[in-house]
Formats: sequence, structure tokens, C-alpha cells
Amino acid sequence: MIKIYSSTAFKSILPTLLNEFEKQNGISTSVDFGTSNNILDRLHQGESADLMILTHEAINTLIDTGYCKKGTLKDLCKTSIGLAIAAEASTPNIQTTEDFVQAILATSSIAFTTKGASGVYFRGLIERLNVLDQIIPKAITPEGGLVAELILAGKAQMAIQLISELKAVPEVQLVGPLPPEINQTTVFTAGIGIHSVQTEVLEKLCAFLTNSSNQTLLIEKGLHPI
Repeated sequence: MIKIYSSTAFKSILPTLLNEFEKQNGISTSVDFGTSNNILDRLHQGESADLMILTHEAINTLIDTGYCKKGTLKDLCKTSIGLAIAAEASTPNIQTTEDFVQAILATSSIAFTTKGASGVYFRGLIERLNVLDQIIPKAITPEGGLVAELILAGKAQMAIQLISELKAVPEVQLVGPLPPEINQTTVFTAGIGIHSVQTEVLEKLCAFLTNSSNQTLLIEKGLHPI
């Protein structure tokens, strides 16, 4: 059994890819999803896994602190931050920074995570844009998870998260990425756990996740080649 800890950014695609890998190689896998920061906390508290798929920065931290084997780092793909609304809602214009600011000021509620890479970035962004005091009172801020689900639950009108995470909730409307001048690209990287004895099969799995036959599916889910 291969135990995997993965960022929620892969939740819409990783189970499908792992199922195919299992069929081809006759092995079993289990995967646990969370924010990169949440998984870092769990590992520091004594948990372990064979493979971690997290932000590039998080994997580097795990290598530096002795939780991942040096030399096993493999960049897999990248994504950026987007905005989603209810499927039936009127689509706001977010082409420019000014348009985006007007859209988030106009909404009655907006969801983003407190521990996910996109949520941490977004909080810093609205502070830099001088709208923090207007946004925070109407913000719904779980630690992690798919915040677009809060739109379906009627708890938020807008959701800000990595595009691959927004696409994991297909019932909502993906308005698009944030304007390029205020967006952030996040690279996701795999690292092998320091205590894993399955290095060879894990390296094979990492190669499988990024092979050409899977690229179209990854792109459809908002995850793009490096």
C-alpha cells in the first residue's frame, strides 16, 4: 500500500490517475487531501506518508527539515488563482485589477481558506489593494477544503481558490483567473517520504502523473505542465 498526502488542488484528478496506475502496476494506494500547510502540520506532529504532493515551497521545507528524501523532488504541474460564482449568477467583469476590486467589493459574501496557498495569498492581496477592512467582515474562511462548495450550500456568493480546486466543483461557474498583474502561479511538487521503502515505484508513479497521455486531462482540471 502506497500512502499519499496531497494538496486539495489534485482532488478532482488524482483518484482517477491513481486508479489507472493501480490497474497497470498491481498495487494499492490511499490518498489523504488537505492544504499544504495543514499537511505540513500533520507531518510535524508525527504522521508520515510515502509520497507528498504539495506546493514547491512546502516540499522544500520537508526536505530541509528531514521529512522528504533529498534528490526525490519532482515538479509536476502548475495552476493559478481564480474566482467562482453560482452557475446562475450574473458574470462579473474581472479583466483588470480595478474590475476585480469592484467585483469583490460588490458581493455580499466571499469564501477563501485561511491555510491554503491561495487563501493566504488572497488575504495579503486585499491588504495590498487597501480593501481588507471591507472584505473581512463578509468573508467565510474555513481552514481548507473546496470553498466553491460553500456557494452550493448558499453560504457564499463568491469563492477564491486555485483554479484546479474550483474546477473540482463543476456545478459552480468559473469566472476566470485573477488579472495577471495580481495573480500568482503555484507549482506543485512531489517528494518521497524519508521513511518510505518504495522509492522505485514512487518514482514510477511521479513519472506516470506527468506523462503525455495524462496531460490533456490535467489541463482540463486546471493543472498545466511546467
